[in-house]
Amino acid sequence: MSFDKDGKKVYATYYGGSDKDEIYVLKIDKNDNIWFGGPTKSATDIVTAGAINELHKGDIDVFLVKFNKNKLREWATYIGGKKWKKFFGFLLKK
Repeated sequence: MSFDKDGKKVYATYYGGSDKDEIYVLKIDKNDNIWFGGPTKSATDIVTAGAINELHKGDIDVFLVKFNKNKLREWATYIGGKKWKKFFGFLLKK
């Protein structure tokens, strides 16, 4: 969600899939791209075609998403394997 200098909402979105999704970390890089991720139980509506990992594996998976500075989703992927995953965050290279 973003606001103008007068406090009026200028942008907001929903991101999620068919089940429980949580965003644990959100970062903005030096080019104003928005990155976020967290655990998900959703097997649909999370990743983009051609993602590093397009398949939800196991009960809980981790997802990572990038929106560009124009607030358009560039890509999203699952991260992890068959067992339950924990998500603690990510680093953006400077």
